[in-house]
Amino acid sequence: MSSHNRKTVLFLTVSEAGQSNSILALALELLTHPNIDAHVASFPILRKRAEQLSSTAKVVESKHPGSSFTFHDIDGMSLGESIWSKGLTGESIPHPPLAKSRERGMKNLMHMLAGWSGKEYVRIVDSCKNIINAVDPNIVVVDSFFGAGCEACWSLSKRYIVNCPMAPLDVARPLQPMWKNFFYYPFFGSGIAFPIPWPYVLKNVTLNLAFMWRVLIDPDVKELTNYRNEHGLPGRLPMGDLSIVRCVHAFCFGLPELDLPLILPPKVGLYGPVTLDSIPLSREDELSEWLDGGRTIVMCMGSHFHYSEAQIRSITRAFRAGTSPTDQVLWKIRNMAKFQHILDEELENERVRERFRIVEWIDVDPGEVIRHENVVAYVHHGGANSYFEAARAGVPQIILAQWFDLYDMAVRAEYVGIGIYGNQSVAPDIDAVELGAAISRLLSPSEEAEKFTRRAREIGELCGAAPGKKGVATKILELAEDDSVHA
Repeated sequence: MSSHNRKTVLFLTVSEAGQSNSILALALELLTHPNIDAHVASFPILRKRAEQLSSTAKVVESKHPGSSFTFHDIDGMSLGESIWSKGLTGESIPHPPLAKSRERGMKNLMHMLAGWSGKEYVRIVDSCKNIINAVDPNIVVVDSFFGAGCEACWSLSKRYIVNCPMAPLDVARPLQPMWKNFFYYPFFGSGIAFPIPWPYVLKNVTLNLAFMWRVLIDPDVKELTNYRNEHGLPGRLPMGDLSIVRCVHAFCFGLPELDLPLILPPKVGLYGPVTLDSIPLSREDELSEWLDGGRTIVMCMGSHFHYSEAQIRSITRAFRAGTSPTDQVLWKIRNMAKFQHILDEELENERVRERFRIVEWIDVDPGEVIRHENVVAYVHHGGANSYFEAARAGVPQIILAQWFDLYDMAVRAEYVGIGIYGNQSVAPDIDAVELGAAISRLLSPSEEAEKFTRRAREIGELCGAAPGKKGVATKILELAEDDSVHA
């Protein structure tokens, strides 16, 4: 155990960016406090990024001289590596909303729930236990997606906090009254609107029952559960409610105004968006000068999304149909050369091409780009990080949902009044007419467009006033200090 004046905090996380970004942000924020040893344990694939972030000039300048950062490798395959080994690829992950077709989505969902084989999972739990014993922290912070980390804490009777970078409902859903999950909240990944329209109530009930049955019979889930039980890890998988019930506190990075109505469990705190520090867009940057040129839409679909040629063509046509001749489009496309011939066909003249800035990489974090005063809309896939970045920036959003919780985010954005579910009729595909209409709804000189902009700005102000990562860091240290707080 650390000495009386020093506090040691251990973070356990999967390596995927959607989950690990907030963990790294919090670990680095702790370094601004005196006498803190911040330890991050994850899979080796995250080590390079973690160490690069911890040595950036901004972190070094703000770091208290008496504090330290250490990264530990967890022994085992990362979640992504394990899932890819089952045959899932970037192209096969997208699925229709479960309300339209549930087979592929349910199958992929089981792959996520049983991300590792039983043998690999127990190996990871043992590795986490070894790290906890070696570090001997005052408190452990575990990513909400990392059940093995929770089980390691349970096995050692170690106090832990759950870190949830997703929406509050994603944590609190299992703790709501059972009837609400059947009749009130749209089923996870279903794409059903909220409030649930009467014609979809039976569909929602059916999806809940189908999921419960699938968990009982899925061979991968059964193998993982049985292997755990045989190796000293009793009970069912640590999904949702179990991890919260046994923790001392849980952080969620949403706000009541950013989610569906819910009863928040006493242990769950809402802190507003938590993001990594990034270099602000400088007025001297060439990109900043380009953004100064006029009203701009930004589009970025996340690292796991793979465009098809048809989607590139549809999106290009949608931008042309939904924008005015003076609007600009900043669009990030990986492997852009693969689609250059389509872009050349669709952007056929120089005048049209000039207002499109299509790039493979944006040096500045998208969360900083969309804070530019000329950015009027953000088109993205619906990831929690993107949703909260747009909310923090006060920018209306169009969500082109692709899988699981991305459908929930699209429904959430519409309910909150800050965005549009831009591919609702064809998801996970993208339709030029539907997307073009969504763009036009946000950009046209109309009362509806003004309402979206006004609501997005209101939400942005609320996010700016929220505790954020400074508030979370303070709470972590408070719980590290007070070891009388238990689950």
